[in-house]
Amino acid sequence: MDTNFPPDLSIQASDPTSSLRSLVKALSVEQDGDSDEDIIVSSQSSDIECYGIAGRIWEAAYAMKIYLESTTPLEFDPQCSICTGRSGAVVELGAGNGFLGLKMAQILSSIPEQHDNQVKSLVLTDLEAVCPLLERNCLNGFLKATNASIDLIVQPLEWGNLDQGWRLADRLAPMGPSGTPDPTDALLTHIVCSDLVYFPELFAPLLRSLLQLSSPPFSTITQPVEIIISYMIRNLPKETPFWNAFGTWFNFSPVLVRRKSSAKLDWERFGDLEESTMFIYVATRKPETLSWSVPDDLELMKHGSDAFETLLLRNMFHGE
Repeated sequence: MDTNFPPDLSIQASDPTSSLRSLVKALSVEQDGDSDEDIIVSSQSSDIECYGIAGRIWEAAYAMKIYLESTTPLEFDPQCSICTGRSGAVVELGAGNGFLGLKMAQILSSIPEQHDNQVKSLVLTDLEAVCPLLERNCLNGFLKATNASIDLIVQPLEWGNLDQGWRLADRLAPMGPSGTPDPTDALLTHIVCSDLVYFPELFAPLLRSLLQLSSPPFSTITQPVEIIISYMIRNLPKETPFWNAFGTWFNFSPVLVRRKSSAKLDWERFGDLEESTMFIYVATRKPETLSWSVPDDLELMKHGSDAFETLLLRNMFHGE
């Protein structure tokens, strides 16, 4: 089955205004338009026709966009660290039509080149059939910028395809004095994922790719990669097994928010809307799991942690 064209696919273009209506109203956040982003938003209908699910901007991407931006009147806990971490590369899994990828490229390229901890590369990945869409929307839009200071790369990476993962490692490996890859630094600083938890048959492949990209040479104990995941609940019973398996290998917690001008107010979970429940999680690999062997898909999904249910219960009681 083509996962971007499941049977009886019937989806419409998303509306950024309605998708974050409650959040924008509650936090008084003004969202300025961007010409390149507007083009991606407006081309969704034709992109859905050509690329299916990958052509749509899914709702949690709009929340992620606000989290990535540092110019909003919001304070987050934890703050987004993409622009303040060490030198390396950022990878987005399932980048789709590039809505978030283009925003990240614009943010990262605005950092002065002399900044010691500047991200050097941004890699947008998806199925090989989707890469032309990413190239059209992101590479063409990004190359318009004259001050581009990072390498923007579009590369195929099917979830669970370890060979494609290793090809990404070869492409990102920094060269040492001898002209061979330098193993001293982790290749990645961050992995970004937006609205990827939906089809149960993709849970094990997605988790397998996350495990590969959070292991050496992509990540190390002393230089762990940080994973930022935006997620909207659509079918909780079907989606919970992914988070249970994810919690076996990763520590994760939700992003909290408050207005900068209201420091005395309590923190709230970011993405708690009236009409839907969204999360942005920040995760890191549990150090002890770096020595574990990754089992086959069936066994991988059998492993479970109650961290996700605990977070849901805390959120439920907090909202009462």
